[in-house]
Amino acid sequence: MPARSRAERARAAVARCARELAALSAESGDEEALGQVAAPVLIGCLSCMEAASDAGKALRRLTFEAANNDAIREAGGIPPLVALVTAGASSEAAAEA
Repeated sequence: MPARSRAERARAAVARCARELAALSAESGDEEALGQVAAPVLIGCLSCMEAASDAGKALRRLTFEAANNDAIREAGGIPPLVALVTAGASSEAAAEA
């Protein structure tokens, strides 16, 4: 399989993951437990253009639970979120973050 095709499939998989975590973050439940598991994954998704919007949306929702703010910070989320937001207001992902 050509490398480009594998890279496209990988980006699509990351985007699917971010969409699913965004959907989970919209449901009520144990937000703190979700944040502990999802924050590192979502932060990784921020670097994928296809997933950044959903990842930003999910991270924003997770911050409604105070304990998740620590989880996001401890997972190294501040620099990529700042980079996303400073990418410009026209960025859909920045608007969601």
